[in-house]
Amino acid sequence: MSEKEIVKRVIEGEIAFYEILVRRYNPVLYKVGRSYNFNHQDTEDLMQETFIGAFLNLEKFQFRASFKTWISRIMLNNCYHKRNKLHTSNEYIKSMEDHKESINKHTYNDVEEKMRSRELNRIVEQALLKIPLEYRLVFTM
Repeated sequence: MSEKEIVKRVIEGEIAFYEILVRRYNPVLYKVGRSYNFNHQDTEDLMQETFIGAFLNLEKFQFRASFKTWISRIMLNNCYHKRNKLHTSNEYIKSMEDHKESINKHTYNDVEEKMRSRELNRIVEQALLKIPLEYRLVFTM
């Protein structure tokens, strides 16, 4: 049975014929997903999204190209969107890590500054205790 006949029968309501298309184009879509360097599980998820999306929009298929070309294009678009989503997500994570690093560095500098200030106060207080009281009053005013 030709691809065109199968698609027409699915559109007419004989949805069991869609399984033939799934089995026929499963290896094709798998190669597309793996060509984007997605792992096995991600590729299978993308294939499922593609087959479901194609099924739900099968009435829009206009037979200008082959079904193989149409469903491959859907898979390519899904791969492209997933890659962009991952890229954007990775940029966000990197941005958050950079921000965290900046906060930690700033916090570290604040703590270090407080420790230096306390040490300086301790040294000044010890020095003041060594001078006579009348001179000490000048420094403490």
